[in-house]
Amino acid sequence: MSLAAGEKIGPYEIVAPLGAGGMGEVYKARDTRLGRLVALKLLHSGNPAPRKSPHGLDREARVLSALNHPGIVTIHELLEHDGRDVIVMEFVDGEPLDHILTRGPLPMATILDLGVGVADALAKAHAAGVIHRDLKPGNILVNRDGRTKIVDFGIAKLLDAQAQALESGGTIAGTASYMAPEQTSGKRSDARADVFTFGAVLYEMATGRKAFSGTSAARTMQQVREIDPPPIAGQPALAGIVTRCLRKHPEDRYRSMEEVRRELAALRGGGKFPVHWRVAVVAAAVVLSAAVYFGVRATAPAPAPQLTRLTPPSEWVYSRPVISPDGKTVAM
Repeated sequence: MSLAAGEKIGPYEIVAPLGAGGMGEVYKARDTRLGRLVALKLLHSGNPAPRKSPHGLDREARVLSALNHPGIVTIHELLEHDGRDVIVMEFVDGEPLDHILTRGPLPMATILDLGVGVADALAKAHAAGVIHRDLKPGNILVNRDGRTKIVDFGIAKLLDAQAQALESGGTIAGTASYMAPEQTSGKRSDARADVFTFGAVLYEMATGRKAFSGTSAARTMQQVREIDPPPIAGQPALAGIVTRCLRKHPEDRYRSMEEVRRELAALRGGGKFPVHWRVAVVAAAVVLSAAVYFGVRATAPAPAPQLTRLTPPSEWVYSRPVISPDGKTVAM
């Protein structure tokens, strides 16, 4: 860390270092004009100067600062210090999710609370046309009230010297363990890449281990493209949501983060299974009731039961009910 407590960057006085990563250093600072605490991210001087491009940091920061959502860290302004770009952000009094996960898997209720918060924030950003592209536990802060805040929205793309190439394919950017398969191949990615990485984060919250973890970045990305992680044990409903998020082909995943949010919210609200599971169970109950009804009336002629499909043909379901040969039982 290169700055000490008491040093100033513009009107901001450094209080303490918060951490450092691949993009730069982060400090807790005090805004001497407004008397509030902020977080300063000093980007490494070796990073390209995105502000000099029409697709630069200034333009993107204006978009990100307009994302008014309680689950997204607010960007206040941009500065320059000794030739380095500085992002001034909202300060969150909390702990990164990756630190929390070093203590092991989380309880189901906590997973759902945090998951719904992150999914809601991602859905809001996607609706505004902003994709994270580098979602991971280290970019999710959990404050003292247990609420989530996502940081570094779109920053991975902004700091890529070939951001335009990323849009047309050919550039790899992100963190290997949390990249979608299409990202590992440098293919064009959209909001469904965030769906995949969100699934990887959910998996880690539930199991305490990464969904993909090779001996090198290259082998990890190979796992992402070719291998499914071991299923989550003991939580079939959550496992089903995670499995669909982690489909290798984007078209096989949830169509949007809003869909994922609804399923997690339904599960948190007391539903034992996600929505499409509950529809299938209702269908099975209807069939079983019909079988029992016609069974007790065996002494009188009865028409064959007319079965109606309740799930639309395009809806992804886990299984369908199977009626026994005697028509008395249904297996799911």
